[in-house]
Amino acid sequence: MEGQQLDEETGINNSRLELLSSLLGQEIALEIQSNNTIDDHRTTICSHPVFLRYTCTKCDQEINGTISTIPFWYIYPDLNLSFNEINRIRDTNLQRLLSRRKLHLVIDLDHTLVHTRKKYKLSPEDRDFVRTKRYGIDYNLPGELGALLFQAGGSWTKLRPYVRDFLREASTMFDMTIYTLGCKFYAWSMSKLLDSNGRYFDNWRVVSRDDCVMLDKHKKFLDVVLEHERVVVVMDDNEDVWEDHKTNLLKITPYNYFSYFSPEDKVHDASPPRLSWSQLNEDESEENGVLARALDKLRLVHAAFFDGLSANGVEDYGDRDVRQVLQRVLVKEKSLTKKQKKQKAKKISDLSRALQAAHL
Repeated sequence: MEGQQLDEETGINNSRLELLSSLLGQEIALEIQSNNTIDDHRTTICSHPVFLRYTCTKCDQEINGTISTIPFWYIYPDLNLSFNEINRIRDTNLQRLLSRRKLHLVIDLDHTLVHTRKKYKLSPEDRDFVRTKRYGIDYNLPGELGALLFQAGGSWTKLRPYVRDFLREASTMFDMTIYTLGCKFYAWSMSKLLDSNGRYFDNWRVVSRDDCVMLDKHKKFLDVVLEHERVVVVMDDNEDVWEDHKTNLLKITPYNYFSYFSPEDKVHDASPPRLSWSQLNEDESEENGVLARALDKLRLVHAAFFDGLSANGVEDYGDRDVRQVLQRVLVKEKSLTKKQKKQKAKKISDLSRALQAAHL
């Protein structure tokens, strides 16, 4: 990537080489990037741990369909890993993660961190709203909006309020991966918009639908995340795409800055278009908005997971599972919400009786 250093001997991008080395070992990483194979005379049976497309990088044997693998093309083009190799890497990553007292957060893009609309899908009011805006950041917009509204290509993107604070605070508790069903170009464009210095996503933890061509493009899977599921929390506005991982999910309210009104929308939705935040000239709250509340829940999950544990070793964590912790936090919140509703209903009822008594 631009601005990154190349290794003097191999000419390989250093950050990519370091990544592959940390995951697979330096020998395999160097062979992958030089498109050579490892001639391992120490064993006569190859376990076929790593593939470039269908060719084992260790023995150069083409294995087509006889060994189950998962694509990790977002890490390196055509990189596929066997299940045994995935588990080996996850075990190693688990040690690194917990030794830093961190968990892993997988985050959706659209309607979670941002809202993007194609120009031709903007409502007439939204088109009027953005028509006079300059390309890129517009600091002339009211308040903080100027640093949150962007035009790129044929689309407008609005960052969700509090998103930069959210990422900064969440990164102290979680390593993070972006996972979107958008295309690769869009995924990388948004990751650079949110994290221009690669501070949160390490310049590689960005997964798009193009990276999962062997999987269902309409679903999301933690199979492509190199962390054990018991330390992964997912934050997304759409629970349907996480059919196999609902217990990992922290579902949040979708963010819709622009209204949905276009010829296509009109065909599929006969109801009148709802007013957008832009039409209302308002936005979600920074301090009490969806991302701020989601961060509060993540803090509770992180604190509960590590409660009473020292940082002496991974063995102290036993079989702790963040999915169980997350569900307890959500159930407690739901129970609290019900209690608050009852308290509010009681206050209204008491007020009503007091008013009636006053008129007697």
